[in-house]
Amino acid sequence: MIVTILEAHVAPEKEGVLRQAFAELTMRDLPDGLIETFLLRDPNDPARWRLASVWTSEAAPAAAAATGRGAGGASVFREAGAEPTAAVWEVAGRAPAAAPHR
Repeated sequence: MIVTILEAHVAPEKEGVLRQAFAELTMRDLPDGLIETFLLRDPNDPARWRLASVWTSEAAPAAAAATGRGAGGASVFREAGAEPTAAVWEVAGRAPAAAPHR
């Protein structure tokens, strides 16, 4: 399992464009291998945004890109006038959410 992280500074007046682009992206069929994706904002620097996506394997985002469905995250930032940087993190440990108490 890996996490891809795209990061960019987005002008405050473009926040709505960024949020709308993310909403539109996540309304489509998501690529195979994508488990979950988050749009994150830094509370100490509101212009700093990240898009963190959890994938089943290192091969999954490359396979999605090969089909034309894996570059959606970068397009979210580009629609808001920002060019993201990218990083890939390997998941070294995981604690699943606890089942709700009854």
